[in-house]
Amino acid sequence: MQIPLGTSLQGPASAPQAPHIVLVVAALGAGGAERVISLIASDWLAKGRMVTIVTFDAPDDPIFHPVCGPVRLVRLNMRAGGGAGWIAAMTAVLRRYRALRQALDGLDPDL
Repeated sequence: MQIPLGTSLQGPASAPQAPHIVLVVAALGAGGAERVISLIASDWLAKGRMVTIVTFDAPDDPIFHPVCGPVRLVRLNMRAGGGAGWIAAMTAVLRRYRALRQALDGLDPDL
């Protein structure tokens, strides 16, 4: 049996799902990087992408640059600093890394 050229063997195509993009920033304070994150997230949302912002700040910290649209915000509640000394600092970095890795695994982003 011959199959004509251009025939799909996978059945009817389903609608493509919007890509899920995760942006990571220390906090959503009043800084310039935070403003850029909010502008990028707003633009990607307007283009139909799913956007999640992951921060290390506390859930009750203020957001100075709001995002226009339905962005998902994940706040890890792990502020910088870990006490005095390099061992405490390295331990804090490793805890933050582990928390970020778990968050990204749970979010399953495309990018």
